[in-house]
Amino acid sequence: AFASGRGTALVLDIGGGGASAAAVHDGYLLKKSVRRHALAGDLINELVMRSAQLRSQPPPLLPLYTLKRIEVGPGEYNSSYVDYPGTHPSFHKYHLLQLFKDVKESACRCAMVAPTETYPLDTSPWEYEMPDRSSLDISWERCHIPELFFTPSLLQTTPPPWLTEGGEGASASASAGAAELAGMVPEGVMSLPDLITETIRGCDTDMRRELWGSIIVSGGCSLLPGMSERLHGRLNELVPQMSMKVKVIAPTTPQERRFSVWIGGSILASLGSFQQLWMSKAEYDEIGASGIEAKCP
Repeated sequence: AFASGRGTALVLDIGGGGASAAAVHDGYLLKKSVRRHALAGDLINELVMRSAQLRSQPPPLLPLYTLKRIEVGPGEYNSSYVDYPGTHPSFHKYHLLQLFKDVKESACRCAMVAPTETYPLDTSPWEYEMPDRSSLDISWERCHIPELFFTPSLLQTTPPPWLTEGGEGASASASAGAAELAGMVPEGVMSLPDLITETIRGCDTDMRRELWGSIIVSGGCSLLPGMSERLHGRLNELVPQMSMKVKVIAPTTPQERRFSVWIGGSILASLGSFQQLWMSKAEYDEIGASGIEAKCP
């Protein structure tokens, strides 16, 4: 909130490990208003990766560390697979997720309007070049996976087409794959507009108008194209009174959006009113970490 120059605002932060919505009033966090869930950037990366792995003929998913460049001619190179038998599975999975993080940031986007039977989500062909120069078609994942931010139950009603081909005669493995993919989304998770609405409802009535007019969007995953516009449109439908104006504040530069927490923290730490809230080393040694919440609520 301080990074955007506002002392009172509702902050929606969509990072890697989770998404949270919290109300800030006159520079103080209202703890009772905070809402969190685990549907965020890291889970989106994993869903895109798992969707690719569950195909009937999955493409070779080779992270960059497993490839070695070989010169085959003047200025021409090929990539060859290099096996590292001592590699721990967690290391391999980490680099695979880093690869699909780039897939998400390069190709995924949020639909500008809610999909309907007349106007479904875009599934036009979209090829992503993998590190080994093979192509991965992510035409379905490109819009369907980010749509989970607005329709968390989407994978239960609309699984990937390669897991439903054959209708009632679909194989048991495909049905299990569809159930696995849908099960990766935590139960009871709310959509982002509902998360904001519940946060504002948890605040006093006299400050709700100001919160609807100061909704700050931050975090790296909020940089998905179309996220802010879709969010603004949906919140205009949920606002309880037409007299209340919805205003979504989203910094335009990626660096400002990604690191707004650190920018605001440096501003907060430089304020004179904050100096009395510092915790000395002697106090920390005496009370411990639990004293931080009591001293700086």
